[in-house]
Amino acid sequence: MRGTRAAGLWIVAGFVSAMAGLPCARACNSNADCIPQNPAPCIRYSCQVPGSPGTQGCGSEPIDAGPCDDGNPCFVGDHCIGGYCMSGSTTGLNCNDGDPCTADTCFPSGCVHIALNCDDGNACTTDTCNGFSCTHATVTCNDGDSCTTDSCNPSLGCQNICSSPESCVLGEVAHINIASNKTLLAWDQVPGAATAVYDVVRGRTDQFPVGTGAAESSVICGHTARIRTDNTVPPAGVGLWYDVRGRTGCGPGPYGMQSNGLPRTTTACP
Repeated sequence: MRGTRAAGLWIVAGFVSAMAGLPCARACNSNADCIPQNPAPCIRYSCQVPGSPGTQGCGSEPIDAGPCDDGNPCFVGDHCIGGYCMSGSTTGLNCNDGDPCTADTCFPSGCVHIALNCDDGNACTTDTCNGFSCTHATVTCNDGDSCTTDSCNPSLGCQNICSSPESCVLGEVAHINIASNKTLLAWDQVPGAATAVYDVVRGRTDQFPVGTGAAESSVICGHTARIRTDNTVPPAGVGLWYDVRGRTGCGPGPYGMQSNGLPRTTTACP
């Protein structure tokens, strides 16, 4: 007979008649011949009419005492009551991982360790679990740029607003160096802007200076480092030029200056 398990116990339907999984044509000669393929843990199977096949010779009865296993590792001390395997009341599997920043729970499938959620929904704090509680350290929004007013918005995070755009115009990037492998670019920091990001553009040497060629394109816009690899191969007989400008909250610097004193621009990184 096959039992079905629900909510930590085995439910046996028809103790005597439902010997599921037992070959009907086989005659029983011992109790072992009457044990089905998936026996319920709290049922005793026996050969009641030796020599008779299947359910004609086999019978079963509920076990009302003794240990069993309900398949749930979270408890030990499971025991039979009236044919049912009841979960024990003693904790079995120890799920304590020793980490105070996780909630440890035992499920029939095993231990689960859920990290404590310390997110306070405030973009102006760094949220971590420290010991048995969450800590919310205030973030530092100082960008080191005297041209910006620094603050923090709980929804948006750090805000570095240009405070004097007229007096904080960026200068040119002085030097752009190309390594001997012809793919690695490096450049100087734009003067007076330690936190600037950089726009890198390239064009063909037969379409120079910047802002005048149809083939101009961006290598990267808003780059935080002062080094970049570009593996672009120029057309046969033509070289490539590169130009870099800095950009802060007060606006972008120039890609160079025209003879009339106006900054050069390009739509590649506008």
